[in-house]
Amino acid sequence: MKNVFVAVAVMFSVSLLGCGGPEAELQSEEHAPTTEQLALRPNCADIDSTACQTQGAIQQCSMVGRPAACLCNGTIWVCP
Repeated sequence: MKNVFVAVAVMFSVSLLGCGGPEAELQSEEHAPTTEQLALRPNCADIDSTACQTQGAIQQCSMVGRPAACLCNGTIWVCP
């Protein structure tokens, strides 16, 4: 009977290691933006140095296929 308990404990431990443990579930919920989502965002180069009015406003954009953001300095958009 003790061997069965040890075997079950080992199998459970191995399954946690194989799955990445409980933290793996939290990380899997954070999804990177898909190509389609990035396609919906304007290109940062198109926004950079164009006029804006609300200081501190943020405009989401994509730069080289990756998510980025531009910041309004009160007169123009400043992008990375």
